[in-house]
Amino acid sequence: MSSVHVSAQAVRQLIEQDILVAQQLTKLLEQEHQVLQSRDSEQLNRIVAEKQHCMARLEGSAKQRGGWISFLAERTGMAPKDCWLRLLEELKDPALLPLWEEFQLKLNGCKEHNDVNGKIISRGQKTLKQLLGLLRGQSIDTPRLYNASGDAHRQSASHTVIKA
Repeated sequence: MSSVHVSAQAVRQLIEQDILVAQQLTKLLEQEHQVLQSRDSEQLNRIVAEKQHCMARLEGSAKQRGGWISFLAERTGMAPKDCWLRLLEELKDPALLPLWEEFQLKLNGCKEHNDVNGKIISRGQKTLKQLLGLLRGQSIDTPRLYNASGDAHRQSASHTVIKA
């Protein structure tokens, strides 16, 4: 492990930078949540662009870490996750492991916010699909009903709102 040319300072700076980016991403996801509810597409476009920038920065950091991990995994035969944690320990900076754990918590928070926003988007798409179906006179996901003889069938009544 001593042949790895990475300093505790470089690792610390990378993790601290990732924490700041994750915090920024969390704020953007919170803004996105509000914008999705208000259906402000102009603001949504701005937020999506900023989110992509944050994601690109996090991806760049992940590639840097991946390079260090791959180097160590090839030389030690250890699992990549074990290599990273061992590197954090062997750099002898007591702040590294807590910083890494903080970053992981912030990243999990981003995932939770993103999941909530994804559900809002999915629900909106489903509602839009149903509304468009109604406008076209299509029956959307009609339930199976039973007739007098006990046979199940789909209701086939048309719900045309307008005709083009």
